[in-house]
Amino acid sequence: MFGFHVAPPELRQAAKIVHGLAREFAEQPARKYWADPEQAGNDELAAALALFQNTARDTADLLDADLAGMVTGLADTAAAYERSDATGERLLRALRSR
Repeated sequence: MFGFHVAPPELRQAAKIVHGLAREFAEQPARKYWADPEQAGNDELAAALALFQNTARDTADLLDADLAGMVTGLADTAAAYERSDATGERLLRALRSR
């Protein structure tokens, strides 16, 4: 690949942004408060509400995990590029000093 540039500080900034979004998502009222299916009025409606809420909770948990993985991946990628850049610089200095 040619013409490709990676800026580790931008990756770290992206990780901070995603982390902030994840925190905001976790604080949403829909993540904190749930209706009581038993108060739905009838058994079919209660079952449907329980299924919906459980599915929504599971999906939100998956999104939380994906966001956490994205934050980690961005930070790890930034660190890997920084290590690679440092190694490259060290090797170039060694070659130049010969």
